Amino acid sequence: MFSAKTEYRVEMLVDFAGKRYIRREGMAEGRLIYFGEFAVEAGGERISRFDTQRAAKLIALVGLSRSKRLSRTELADMLWPDDFPDATRLRLRQELARARKALGSQADLLIADGEFVCLAEVSSDRDDLINLSRLPADAPAYVRLGEQFADTFGGEFLATWEEPWVYAERQQAHDIRREVGLKAGMQALLNGRAAEVIAICGPLAQQNPLDEPLRMLLVQAFAASGSMTQAMSEFQQLKRALRAENRSLAEESESVMADLGNRPVFTPPVVAGGGWRPLPASLVRTFGRAEERESIAQRWADGVRLVTLLGPGGIGKTHLALDAARDAEGSVGWVPLAELGSVGQFPAALLFQANLFAPDNVDALDFFIRSVGAAPVLIVLDNVEHLMPDFSAVVRRLLESLPGLRILATSRVPLGITGEQQIRVGPLDPAVEGRELLLDLWRGLRPNLATNSELEAELTELVQRLDGYPLALRLIAPRLKLRSPSMVLRDLGDAPIAANVDDLPERHRDLSALIAGSIGSLSEARRDILLILTMFPAGALVDQLLDAVPAGSDLDDVDSLVDQSLVILDEDAHVRLRTLGLVRSSVRAVATPDAQRDAAERFVRAMLASVRRAIPSSWMPISAEQLDQFDQETANVHEAIRLGGEVAPAHAASILARWWRHDVARGRYIYLSKLIPSLWEVASEEDRAQLALALGVAKGALGRDQECTDWLERAIAGFAQLGDSGGEATAHARLAALERRTRSIEAALERARLAIDLGRQSRIPHIEAEAELTLGVLLIFANESGPAAAHIRRAVEMSQDSQEHSLAVNAGLRYMSVLHGLADFAGMLNEADRLLPLAEQLRDPGAVCFANELRGRAYIGLGQYDEAEASFRESYRGWEQLGNTFQMADQTLSLSRTFAEREMGKDTEMWLQQSARLWMEAGDVGGLNAALTILARCWMMRDHPAEAAKVLGYQAALMDALELRLVDSEVAHRDAWRAKVGKMTAPADPVTAEGALALFYELPFAPTSIKSQINP
Repeated sequence: MFSAKTEYRVEMLVDFAGKRYIRREGMAEGRLIYFGEFAVEAGGERISRFDTQRAAKLIALVGLSRSKRLSRTELADMLWPDDFPDATRLRLRQELARARKALGSQADLLIADGEFVCLAEVSSDRDDLINLSRLPADAPAYVRLGEQFADTFGGEFLATWEEPWVYAERQQAHDIRREVGLKAGMQALLNGRAAEVIAICGPLAQQNPLDEPLRMLLVQAFAASGSMTQAMSEFQQLKRALRAENRSLAEESESVMADLGNRPVFTPPVVAGGGWRPLPASLVRTFGRAEERESIAQRWADGVRLVTLLGPGGIGKTHLALDAARDAEGSVGWVPLAELGSVGQFPAALLFQANLFAPDNVDALDFFIRSVGAAPVLIVLDNVEHLMPDFSAVVRRLLESLPGLRILATSRVPLGITGEQQIRVGPLDPAVEGRELLLDLWRGLRPNLATNSELEAELTELVQRLDGYPLALRLIAPRLKLRSPSMVLRDLGDAPIAANVDDLPERHRDLSALIAGSIGSLSEARRDILLILTMFPAGALVDQLLDAVPAGSDLDDVDSLVDQSLVILDEDAHVRLRTLGLVRSSVRAVATPDAQRDAAERFVRAMLASVRRAIPSSWMPISAEQLDQFDQETANVHEAIRLGGEVAPAHAASILARWWRHDVARGRYIYLSKLIPSLWEVASEEDRAQLALALGVAKGALGRDQECTDWLERAIAGFAQLGDSGGEATAHARLAALERRTRSIEAALERARLAIDLGRQSRIPHIEAEAELTLGVLLIFANESGPAAAHIRRAVEMSQDSQEHSLAVNAGLRYMSVLHGLADFAGMLNEADRLLPLAEQLRDPGAVCFANELRGRAYIGLGQYDEAEASFRESYRGWEQLGNTFQMADQTLSLSRTFAEREMGKDTEMWLQQSARLWMEAGDVGGLNAALTILARCWMMRDHPAEAAKVLGYQAALMDALELRLVDSEVAHRDAWRAKVGKMTAPADPVTAEGALALFYELPFAPTSIKSQINP
């Protein structure tokens, strides 16, 4: 018993020339469409898109056979006539799979075994045409055919396909269509339906201008419709065409025309055509472009009548226009212009696409206008640019004369007509749509392709190198057949982006030549501006470009470059002018070394002026929003510093002296530590003070304490000489934080108080706030929680008031430390929830790591050790990426604490030993001293109280000898374990940091790497 929801299907046998195949009953019959765009209709679907053209041709070939059945060998020979049989067999299997995939739910129409490929229950429009041709001329079927003939058989047979077998089939199909058309036309004329005769025979006669019976039938139809002028014109055209071939008109035709001559002559009426020709078939799937399609639809909804898709050749304008045309409702005409040699050829092309036929003595464009009238219609004009500027007048005439007309044009230049709305078509997003397109093309060459993360990363890199340029991806795809993306990328170099892809127009088979041709047509002034623009990797704002171009340069030249799509216009809050990588390489390939050097110098000077405008003072507060804005310029700034190091080193140093705080906020410590020494000698005294401070901050973040100290002292000296109390205060505050570990807490406190005094002299609130914060943090380590809280709270308020968001986050995180000392763990979590989003918005990796660390400590305080472990792991990963040994040591110590609280001995010891090693590497004996408390716990977990007493005794002696201190929370932790252990054992020998480290390696277990443990 079947349930009501179960589809009832019974397997049945289908017989093909003596062989029987299983097919399910209930499957819809299929129908193949050969005239126009090839398609399969079945189950209420029209399937016209296939992953490859050969998959469509495979189905078409089988459908053309009388039995709808071909052997695999026959199919392979026709699809790949020049290839080896072994290779074609594999390809045929691949194309069969693609054909079934395209058929989707109707895949059962296509049946294949080891020998044959068949189509089950399939008919076609070609079969219908052949059956009609076998009927007598007076058959009733011809009476009904008149209105349907143009729609059913009007398109070209297998349009756009060019193989030898297609030519043969096309000629035969057209011959049969002509025969059927003659019969249907005669029936329509006899029944007084002259318009049907014109609709049927007009297109046939245009394809066969010497076909006397067809054209005489048209002559009689024009006369019958009351248009003797058109009848005479058609007759004279026929006579001239025959005379040109040394042929004469048949006597019967002369007689027919003589009889028609007695009729009165009327003004030629508007003759409706047989409807627009079908839109071109698209064999490539659409990737992305949803935003552009929505924009086109919105413009039409707003009443815009002329929309122009602008972009360089091969960017995907035609494909987008096709998709938009398919989205449109109502009558849609497609007029390709690429092959037209002049504007004068356009009216004939327009009439041909509209299936309209104007007499010789009638203005063709006027005839089209009167034919369309007020009817709503969308016309797509594809590839307009080479007909400009004269073509604008033609488009304007059409729009002014036809109130129901909308036009969608694709062009490299605007049409410049009032009311024109431009939509700029840029490359695909390399990381998303561009990557998907290239992967799809790759799988078309290798259907069984399996990718992994490494291969996909290579693929993304290749797409980014090609800017997500659709034509570049299509041209490069064939190289992936036998090579990996990394191999293609390695071989790319300056080689042309070109390939002989059959289904691409000739002009699109060499993208490098296409772009080079556009550049070669420019004036010298425009080439110079374009070369300067190529120096801006992130594109140039208008004021930046004005700073860079030679004095007196005309912005009209820039407009022209945009209009020619050599420059991409990005519009957000500000207009940004950008060149694609392929354009950059082409421009630079033809520029002389002197021209490139001059362009580079202009670019560096322009970026220096831009940075000075954006950061008028080195001590300007920087908000999160400003950091986001600066991010858009980072690529330009870094490139200006790199190029400046070659052509204008002093300028490069000045740029970095203003910009370094942004790099610090984004955690680019390694970048700064490598770059600044190379610019030090060429920097001015003012810039050197800033660069010394920047390098000191970077070295400190990387845990390089001695180098940090040296550079901060240089900064202090430099700012003092310049009389810059703000710079002095900042450098003293940074050095004070370091001296807590490298000298003493007393020395650090003294320097922090000096920093506060200097900060107040500077009258710069966020500098004073940083000094207050430093002093507050140091007071925590001095176990003065009350004063510490007051200073840190003041730092939070001052940094928030001054909109210095990076410092506000840092101060807020330090305030969490105060809450930790007060055992307010719930308050810490609330602060973490508030600060983490801002830290992530700032993209400050150090702040994010610190927030995770403090959140972990709050969880420990609340006894939530699983959550604490997750937070410390996250913090450790961040510090490891930054290479901060001190912080890595701190997080491993915290992790060992979380495992100790859960009495997980092995994990505790593994992380603790790693922590001890890192503390020594960082040169922080205070951290090593804190770790000794957990080492004592490890021995107690092993039930060795004597060893624990030894460790705690060594800790006490080490603190006395080196005057070390623990923060309040660590003191409480240590005292709790001292109570459990009892009397401590004092060491017999003098204590040292090395001796303390040796105690950790007395734990009896094999050292284990934590590399495999950090991401469990």
